[in-house]
Amino acid sequence: MEISKCVDCGAVIGGENHRAVQGFAITQITGDRTQTGHVLGDPSRRDNPDMLDTKNMSPAPFILTRLLTHMAMLLGASKDRPSILQIIKPAIPDPGAFLMDHLLKDMELLAKTLGKGADDTVSTVHLIVSSLLEPHQARQCRCRSLF
Repeated sequence: MEISKCVDCGAVIGGENHRAVQGFAITQITGDRTQTGHVLGDPSRRDNPDMLDTKNMSPAPFILTRLLTHMAMLLGASKDRPSILQIIKPAIPDPGAFLMDHLLKDMELLAKTLGKGADDTVSTVHLIVSSLLEPHQARQCRCRSLF
Protein backbone atom coordinates (compact mmCIF):
# COMPACT_ATOMS: atom_id res chain seq x y z
CA MET A 1 0.00 0.00 0.00
CA GLU A 2 1.03 3.59 -0.38
CA ILE A 3 -0.17 6.97 0.79
CA SER A 4 -1.46 9.47 -1.76
CA LYS A 5 -4.06 12.23 -2.13
CA CYS A 6 -7.50 12.03 -3.67
CA VAL A 7 -7.49 13.88 -6.99
CA ASP A 8 -11.05 15.09 -6.38
CA CYS A 9 -10.95 16.39 -2.79
CA GLY A 10 -7.29 16.28 -1.73
CA ALA A 11 -7.91 13.94 1.22
CA VAL A 12 -5.08 11.63 2.29
CA ILE A 13 -5.82 8.09 1.09
CA GLY A 14 -4.15 4.68 1.16
CA GLY A 15 -1.92 3.42 3.93
CA GLU A 16 1.36 1.73 4.84
CA ASN A 17 2.23 -1.78 6.00
CA HIS A 18 -1.35 -2.93 5.43
CA ARG A 19 -2.72 -0.25 7.75
CA ALA A 20 -5.10 2.35 6.39
CA VAL A 21 -4.50 6.05 7.02
CA GLN A 22 -6.23 7.58 10.03
CA GLY A 23 -9.85 8.41 9.28
CA PHE A 24 -10.28 5.58 6.78
CA ALA A 25 -13.81 4.20 6.60
CA ILE A 26 -15.13 1.36 4.48
CA THR A 27 -17.71 2.63 2.04
CA GLN A 28 -20.28 0.64 0.18
CA ILE A 29 -20.37 1.93 -3.38
CA THR A 30 -23.90 1.36 -4.59
CA GLY A 31 -23.56 2.51 -8.17
CA ASP A 32 -21.39 3.92 -10.90
CA ARG A 33 -19.69 7.10 -9.69
CA THR A 34 -18.22 8.02 -13.07
CA GLN A 35 -18.72 11.70 -13.72
CA THR A 36 -20.36 12.82 -16.92
CA GLY A 37 -18.67 15.39 -19.07
CA HIS A 38 -15.02 15.99 -19.86
CA VAL A 39 -12.98 15.90 -16.66
CA LEU A 40 -9.79 17.84 -17.33
CA GLY A 41 -8.43 19.83 -14.45
CA ASP A 42 -5.33 21.98 -14.63
CA PRO A 43 -3.18 21.34 -17.76
CA SER A 44 0.03 21.48 -15.71
CA ARG A 45 -1.13 18.36 -13.79
CA ARG A 46 -0.80 16.36 -17.01
CA ASP A 47 2.96 16.16 -16.40
CA ASN A 48 2.34 13.95 -13.36
CA PRO A 49 2.77 10.20 -13.91
CA ASP A 50 -0.77 9.50 -12.63
CA MET A 51 -2.16 11.62 -15.49
CA LEU A 52 -0.31 9.78 -18.25
CA ASP A 53 -2.68 6.81 -18.47
CA THR A 54 -3.13 6.21 -22.18
CA LYS A 55 -5.86 3.56 -21.84
CA ASN A 56 -3.53 0.91 -23.33
CA MET A 57 -3.06 2.96 -26.51
CA SER A 58 0.30 4.03 -27.88
CA PRO A 59 1.07 7.54 -26.59
CA ALA A 60 1.11 9.36 -29.97
CA PRO A 61 -2.41 8.38 -31.13
CA PHE A 62 -3.75 8.89 -27.61
CA ILE A 63 -2.32 12.42 -27.38
CA LEU A 64 -3.51 13.18 -30.93
CA THR A 65 -7.03 12.04 -30.01
CA ARG A 66 -6.97 14.32 -26.98
CA LEU A 67 -5.70 17.19 -29.11
CA LEU A 68 -8.50 16.71 -31.66
CA THR A 69 -11.06 16.54 -28.84
CA HIS A 70 -9.76 19.78 -27.34
CA MET A 71 -9.77 21.44 -30.79
CA ALA A 72 -13.41 20.42 -31.30
CA MET A 73 -14.31 21.68 -27.83
CA LEU A 74 -12.57 25.01 -28.51
CA LEU A 75 -14.57 25.37 -31.71
CA GLY A 76 -17.70 24.49 -29.72
CA ALA A 77 -16.83 27.11 -27.11
CA SER A 78 -16.72 29.75 -29.84
CA LYS A 79 -20.16 28.69 -31.15
CA ASP A 80 -22.03 27.64 -27.99
CA ARG A 81 -20.10 28.58 -24.85
CA PRO A 82 -22.80 27.52 -22.33
CA SER A 83 -22.92 23.96 -23.69
CA ILE A 84 -19.14 23.55 -23.44
CA LEU A 85 -19.15 25.05 -19.93
CA GLN A 86 -21.71 22.40 -18.89
CA ILE A 87 -19.51 19.46 -19.91
CA ILE A 88 -16.12 20.62 -18.55
CA LYS A 89 -15.51 19.34 -15.00
CA PRO A 90 -14.59 20.93 -12.66
CA ALA A 91 -16.30 24.18 -13.65
CA ILE A 92 -14.06 26.86 -15.16
CA PRO A 93 -14.70 30.56 -15.89
CA ASP A 94 -13.15 30.84 -19.38
CA PRO A 95 -13.40 27.79 -21.65
CA GLY A 96 -11.40 29.41 -24.46
CA ALA A 97 -8.28 30.07 -22.40
CA PHE A 98 -8.65 26.76 -20.55
CA LEU A 99 -8.92 24.70 -23.74
CA MET A 100 -6.08 26.65 -25.37
CA ASP A 101 -3.87 25.76 -22.39
CA HIS A 102 -4.79 22.09 -22.91
CA LEU A 103 -4.05 22.35 -26.64
CA LEU A 104 -0.62 23.78 -25.88
CA LYS A 105 0.00 20.92 -23.42
CA ASP A 106 -1.19 18.43 -26.08
CA MET A 107 1.28 19.89 -28.59
CA GLU A 108 4.10 19.80 -26.02
CA LEU A 109 3.41 16.15 -25.14
CA LEU A 110 3.01 15.15 -28.80
CA ALA A 111 6.31 16.82 -29.75
CA LYS A 112 8.04 15.01 -26.88
CA THR A 113 6.46 11.68 -27.85
CA LEU A 114 7.38 12.08 -31.53
CA GLY A 115 10.86 13.33 -30.70
CA LYS A 116 10.30 16.35 -32.95
CA GLY A 117 10.38 20.11 -32.55
CA ALA A 118 7.38 22.40 -32.44
CA ASP A 119 7.43 23.16 -36.20
CA ASP A 120 7.50 19.49 -37.21
CA THR A 121 4.77 18.67 -34.70
CA VAL A 122 2.52 21.48 -35.97
CA SER A 123 3.11 20.30 -39.55
CA THR A 124 2.24 16.73 -38.57
CA VAL A 125 -1.01 17.80 -36.92
CA HIS A 126 -1.83 19.99 -39.91
CA LEU A 127 -1.35 17.08 -42.33
CA ILE A 128 -3.48 14.77 -40.20
CA VAL A 129 -6.31 17.28 -39.83
CA SER A 130 -6.13 18.07 -43.56
CA SER A 131 -6.38 14.39 -44.45
CA LEU A 132 -9.40 14.02 -42.15
CA LEU A 133 -11.13 16.91 -43.93
CA GLU A 134 -10.52 15.57 -47.43
CA PRO A 135 -13.43 13.77 -49.05
CA HIS A 136 -12.64 10.08 -49.23
CA GLN A 137 -13.80 8.00 -52.12
CA ALA A 138 -15.22 4.59 -51.45
CA ARG A 139 -12.72 1.95 -52.41
CA GLN A 140 -13.82 -0.64 -54.90
CA CYS A 141 -13.18 -4.21 -53.84
CA ARG A 142 -11.16 -5.95 -56.54
CA CYS A 143 -11.55 -9.36 -54.95
CA ARG A 144 -13.58 -10.74 -57.88
CA SER A 145 -10.98 -9.74 -60.43
CA LEU A 146 -8.35 -11.76 -58.58
CA PHE A 147 -10.14 -15.07 -59.12
